[in-house]
Amino acid sequence: MTRHESTAVVYPFLDHQRHLCYPINTYAFIRVEGEDAATFLQGQLSGDIRQVNPYQSGLGAYHTLKGRVFASFRILQLAPNEYLLCTHSSTVDDALQHLKKYAVFSKITLATAPMWVIGVQGANIHSLPRNLADIPTHILEQMTTTDGGWLIKTGHESQIAPASYEIFFNNESATLSFSKALQDSGFDYAPTTQHALTNHQHGMIFVCKQTQALFLPQSLAYNRTPMLSFKKGCYHGQEVVVRLEHRGQLKHRLHRFQWPLTQQPSVGDPLFLPHQKVAVGHIVGAVSLSDSTVDVCCVLSVAIDQDEPYLLTKSKERCPLTETLPMSILLD
Repeated sequence: MTRHESTAVVYPFLDHQRHLCYPINTYAFIRVEGEDAATFLQGQLSGDIRQVNPYQSGLGAYHTLKGRVFASFRILQLAPNEYLLCTHSSTVDDALQHLKKYAVFSKITLATAPMWVIGVQGANIHSLPRNLADIPTHILEQMTTTDGGWLIKTGHESQIAPASYEIFFNNESATLSFSKALQDSGFDYAPTTQHALTNHQHGMIFVCKQTQALFLPQSLAYNRTPMLSFKKGCYHGQEVVVRLEHRGQLKHRLHRFQWPLTQQPSVGDPLFLPHQKVAVGHIVGAVSLSDSTVDVCCVLSVAIDQDEPYLLTKSKERCPLTETLPMSILLD
């Protein structure tokens, strides 16, 4: 399936110079601690843990033996033998259960951990409050600790989206205080759905309970990010993933659209061709922009004819296929 991609799309309400802050409430966290923590994670996740350090966060995914993505993670190193795995809240229990199966052979402890997260985006990061304002720009490109938190750059500025950051706190009071400081310094407060929209713009999709074990990582464009490394050792499902990358043909790809829908679809919902009853794709992200417009990320079969005018949702609403929207990770 080949679609015309517009690289000049700008949301009518999106100003790259505008500074936004917003709560992020879709995450949950697993703390991995012990002398074997790095070695254990290197053998379980598809990202390269050797690239993660106190000043550089990372990405990684846990796969089934068939190579399907079971859980997606952002990875922080909090101390020499201590890591924090940030995942979708609906997958944290399953992920923890699976990781514990293999942890019995390693000198580590695994447990959920309370954390609070604020999203920040805007062109001029130096307008942040004083306790972040003195951080050098080159450090902001990676990761740094702040007073009571960790600041991570999650998306580079492009013609599609402004630079985006996430700030992780280990106590709620610091989160509330910092959020107030952001607003006092001129940041506009946005709803939590802004986080999902920002992820759509950058092309970063974390699997959730509804999409767990449905897709190969390449179908979510993980091979365009540090979520998937082909220079590290073995991990669950690696043989399938590597074979597809070098010798196979990808059957499903990630796309982004804005659709005129009166009912917002749910993540995991199937999509159909008008003349077929078998699903040709699934929705992996949906954000309402208005009462009649939804920003959607979906994984679609590459076998869909490029002349097909539209798909159908479960509620039989039409989803035009005339133009896909760009995502930062797919620009180069």
